[in-house]
Amino acid sequence: MADNRKYYYLKLKENFFDSDSIVLLEDMKDGILYSNILLKLYLKSLKNGGKLQLDEQKLERLKQLMKQRKESL
Repeated sequence: MADNRKYYYLKLKENFFDSDSIVLLEDMKDGILYSNILLKLYLKSLKNGGKLQLDEQKLERLKQLMKQRKESL
């Protein structure tokens, strides 16, 4: 059976995790979490040419999640 799914890829430079900005980010308190969130956002943007697009429901859910994260940190 044919696989009709679309696949996307994210190309990172070889030294992505050694770059000053990522090293600085990961050195922060909970920095590994933030770098993980950053990568997830990059992946979410692949379908839209590198742009994040949220509808109102997703935006409200994101606001709730951010508030919960902030309270747990």
